[in-house]
Amino acid sequence: MHLDRELIYSQVAMNWPILDWTRNSPTMMKQSTLKASNLQRLYKAGSDNLPDSKRMDSTTHRVSTSGYFKLFRFGIITVLFAVLGTCPFVASAQAPVSFKARASSTTVSIDENFQIFYILENASAEDFEPPSFKNFEVLSGPNYSSNVQFSNGKVFKREEYSFILKPGKTGTFRIGPATITTGNKKLKSNDLTIKVVNELPKKEAEGEELFVKIELSTDSVFLGQQLLLNYKVYTKVNVERYSFEKEPAYDGFYAEELDRFFSPTTTEIINDESYTTKIIRRLALFPLKTGTHEIEAAELNFIVSENRGFLFRRNVKNIKKRTQAVTVTVLPLPDGAPPTFSGAVGNFSFEARLQSNQLSVGEGTSLIYLITGNGDPKRVQPPVIPSNDTFEFYKPTIINEKIDSRSNGEFLQQIQVEYYLIPKLAGNFTLQPQFSYFDPDSRKYITLETEPLKASVLESSKPISANRENAEEEVSIRPPKKITSLKRKEDSFFNSLAFWTLLCLPVLFLLAVRLKDSLKSTYAGRSSLKKENLQDLLNIINNATHSSETDLNSAFSSINEAFRRFLIWKFSLPPGFSKVELQSALKRQAVDDELSAQLISLMEKIEYGVYSPVKSREQMLDIATETSRVMQALSQL
Repeated sequence: MHLDRELIYSQVAMNWPILDWTRNSPTMMKQSTLKASNLQRLYKAGSDNLPDSKRMDSTTHRVSTSGYFKLFRFGIITVLFAVLGTCPFVASAQAPVSFKARASSTTVSIDENFQIFYILENASAEDFEPPSFKNFEVLSGPNYSSNVQFSNGKVFKREEYSFILKPGKTGTFRIGPATITTGNKKLKSNDLTIKVVNELPKKEAEGEELFVKIELSTDSVFLGQQLLLNYKVYTKVNVERYSFEKEPAYDGFYAEELDRFFSPTTTEIINDESYTTKIIRRLALFPLKTGTHEIEAAELNFIVSENRGFLFRRNVKNIKKRTQAVTVTVLPLPDGAPPTFSGAVGNFSFEARLQSNQLSVGEGTSLIYLITGNGDPKRVQPPVIPSNDTFEFYKPTIINEKIDSRSNGEFLQQIQVEYYLIPKLAGNFTLQPQFSYFDPDSRKYITLETEPLKASVLESSKPISANRENAEEEVSIRPPKKITSLKRKEDSFFNSLAFWTLLCLPVLFLLAVRLKDSLKSTYAGRSSLKKENLQDLLNIINNATHSSETDLNSAFSSINEAFRRFLIWKFSLPPGFSKVELQSALKRQAVDDELSAQLISLMEKIEYGVYSPVKSREQMLDIATETSRVMQALSQL
């Protein structure tokens, strides 16, 4: 009876941090040592079923408590021991021992994680031997937990060993029993049968638990108009994290992710069911051509958790969801555009100012336009101001460009344009700056005007060109000088232009030959450099395609490095160039809009592959193939 009571004491104490008084009890020392050896065996058994990259080292953790808390606990346990000591019948009222196995689900899909539980009740385990998990991958385990409860004079003890498994292939598989040693007995659990299918039949309740949708700001846009695309999640479970398994290519669109967009969590009622909703990603799409375009469905992976069972155990599972595909109609712009229209579509504001309003004839100044709007930045061009009798206007240049993806949850662009102008006449003049854009809401062209800009032009203080013309005319009507003496022809040739030309001609010829050879060598070097650089970079990408599943991070990094080195060389970009700098370089070299959009999209795909936590070999191979093809095509331009 004494031994049974000490066993109960040890079962009560095992759920508390180790106290000083347990070190003085031989029985408690024995129980603590037993528990430590059991955990070491458990970790070893679980590690044998794990891949090398996922094995865990067992680590002993101690819990530190304050002196007051220790004293409080010691008092409670002392009182409990006193009660047990005076009530010997408690031990005999202990519940029967059982050892069972259960699964979180007996039918799972090939891409779904599930849990296996081995539960020992009303006994203490000395050794646990898990079964073979053939045809399954052990993601986690064995994970140990225990509890002790008192109810109606009975002691209920529970120890649990759990594993998280992932199916390796489809079919019906038997998982054999686990074995556990308690006292002088060996207990075996029941078998488990798990059915693995390609895809679970869709249950109504499961469909309502979590789903994700693509939502568009509109399904019909004009060429150059911004279209907002949201990935919106509807859930009734706790979503711990998510990732994109497959994302559409957004064919026919130029895409900009609004990474600084913040979406609050809201509640929506659908079919009398309450859902927590959140926009997890937003993109601004700009159509590249008219017509009907389909945006393919996206596939996402969600890790969700729920509290279930005794003492709110967390059940974690993996759910894959697929959005619907959507269709967008892109309309052409209507006729009737004003002369000041230069491609802006959307909503815009416009400001203008003169750098100086006190001018002189022939002295230039700058007219500054500030244009802000949500249209396609590739199509928003500064309007051309024609020259007139009063001012000479030169070609406009963009001197500053800013992108803002936070305001109102949409993509905004602000450009600062400089027009250099030179007044031709003196006087007081008024300039009326204008900017036109197409408004999709009203389906009309709108022309914005600022307040008139006044300029005062004074007469130039510098000599004007008419004086030089008069001087030339005066020289031209002078009579020829009289010849006062005759010189021999040989003497006149000695210091003449022809003499010095013939004297320098051999030297110039030698310099020209040397320069030709130098240029020839330089161009030959550049040609070979181009060939070697391109081939070397293509070899880097090709080598990356031979990477294993465990080395995808390195593969994506190699592809990204090779592609960026190619762009730096091809378009004379600085190291660490930004997307805006690349777009500017593409515009300077007059690269086709559709090709430019594909180039930007490819760069975003590569960067997503580098930084995304979820990668696949198929995704890497597709991106490597596309990158090599684009580099070879651009090298011919």
